[in-house]
Amino acid sequence: MTGEPREYLSIDSSEEDEKCDTITNLIPIEVLNILTPNGLPPHKLILKIGAIVILLRNINLERGLCNGTRLKVIKMGSFSIHAQVITGNYKNEIVILPRITLSPSNEEIPFQMSRKQFPIRLGFALTINKSQGQSFQKVGIYLPSHVFSP
Repeated sequence: MTGEPREYLSIDSSEEDEKCDTITNLIPIEVLNILTPNGLPPHKLILKIGAIVILLRNINLERGLCNGTRLKVIKMGSFSIHAQVITGNYKNEIVILPRITLSPSNEEIPFQMSRKQFPIRLGFALTINKSQGQSFQKVGIYLPSHVFSP
């Protein structure tokens, strides 16, 4: 993709937890930045105009901004990203995405953390769960080793 990339860094913090309040104060911010639990955007989000992103949270169901919606970045600001919906009933609608505070919903890590970041990640490759209900003209499958018996 042509154009100048823009880097967005998250603001990570650990939260108080009844189970392990002694470990919460010992976790450095650098360790939190490395972690990317399921459902959280990456700490370092690098975007360009025209990039395809996927929404990670339900933001506004009435406007079609739900988990798994694919968007195309059209404008990037310091505090918001303007994007165009590229699938569903709200196709071609322009939306503004703010930074929001997100917390992982599962027990993947032994402490509570929060991350303030745009609730998106690059969506050029979709998982099977996120691609349900999507229509594609072409699909590519990468098979680095044999999957069928010779």
